[in-house]
Amino acid sequence: MDATAIILAAGEGTRMKSNHCKVSHKILGKPMVQWIVDATIKAGCSRVVVVIGSHADEMRALIDGAYASSATKVECVEQTERLGTGHAVKVALEACGITQGPVVVLNGDLPLITADTVAKFAQTVATGELACTVMTMTPPDPFGYGRIKLGADGQ
Repeated sequence: MDATAIILAAGEGTRMKSNHCKVSHKILGKPMVQWIVDATIKAGCSRVVVVIGSHADEMRALIDGAYASSATKVECVEQTERLGTGHAVKVALEACGITQGPVVVLNGDLPLITADTVAKFAQTVATGELACTVMTMTPPDPFGYGRIKLGADGQ
């Protein structure tokens, strides 16, 4: 699949109360962000861009160390001025010269995302019929999550 994955990992993770970037914390022996990178590689993404910001040196070392010999290009782009999610995507697109898709944008704190989900998601826009799609969920308790409001027709 000729898709690019952009993984958003620039946040400070202040609620973690740690001296490390949130996505560098280990889950089952592997930094959280690596679960997402690995899923995108397994899904067949030809390029993976990790947007870093807070703790940039730590994140760059983590990514470079883990994927130096990867057949899939995994690169870091630093968002020096953190102006939100949309800005992070813009920084990645511009820094890497990404002008066509599909492009899959994922948060760096989604360690349970699967390669199958990433691949199916990328395929929804691969035909060019849709400009973009947004993946959502319906949790039992939405407290603390952002909201996407849909009309009665699902739009």
